[in-house]
Amino acid sequence: MSLSEFDPRPATIPVGEPLCALAELAPGHSKGFRVEGTETPVLIFLIRPIDAQNGEIYGYVNQCAHRSMPLDWVEGEFLDTEGKTIVCATHGAVFRIEDGICIDGPCPGKGLQALSLEVRDGQVYVSVPPRYR
Repeated sequence: MSLSEFDPRPATIPVGEPLCALAELAPGHSKGFRVEGTETPVLIFLIRPIDAQNGEIYGYVNQCAHRSMPLDWVEGEFLDTEGKTIVCATHGAVFRIEDGICIDGPCPGKGLQALSLEVRDGQVYVSVPPRYR
């Protein structure tokens, strides 16, 4: 299954538009998006760490470093039950929130594709990685 075939996202966002308001993403939670207007639509997700300070937020392409499968357990859910790590639903790989590096499971040391995020006027914007443009 390719990323473009997996499409249960509730939020389809055109390139250049805000993904969401920062206030919509509570600490310890995640949210998935499908970004359109690129060569191939790209699935991404945002995470606010459980101990988030101010505007601290992380974003990654929704693709496991082990196999090119979406990570979420159910739509928009990427974190373990404690909200402290990212867990791949397919093979159980565990990734650190702050850098996307695999710390347990089938791909230790490999990392998720990090996204460049910007918070402006309380809205979260993303720069889509060049390989998806």
